[in-house]
Amino acid sequence: TIYEAESVGLTLAAQLLSMEEDVTYPISIYVDNQVTIRSGDMFSTKPGHYLIDHFCRAIHDLKKASKDHNFKINIHWISGHDRVAGNEKVDQEAKRAVKSSEDSSATHRLPPYLCKGVLPSSISILKQAQCQKSSERWAR
Repeated sequence: TIYEAESVGLTLAAQLLSMEEDVTYPISIYVDNQVTIRSGDMFSTKPGHYLIDHFCRAIHDLKKASKDHNFKINIHWISGHDRVAGNEKVDQEAKRAVKSSEDSSATHRLPPYLCKGVLPSSISILKQAQCQKSSERWAR
């Protein structure tokens, strides 16, 4: 889902920050999905929320490791349809990575939870797909 993709993107941003040696805070991360941004402030057991939990833990770990007294990471919404150059580039790279494993990140550079194979499927997406298949069968 888009929510899951944006949540993984946030975790990857945190991973990149953890690999940098000299980070100047505050940092701003822009996301074009408002649901993803809002979900970081709440506890939830909904499908896919574990991805935001990974991001929150990664930020917490960054804060513990940082010696910068100005440590602050801001998450901002950005319209996905305003032709913002950086946002367009990220979308292109994400689509390229989905199409070809050659364009994906090296496994050793990914957070451990992303190295365990495919992400668990969303129950709601599975139900929708099953419902659609059943409808198509009954329509014959």
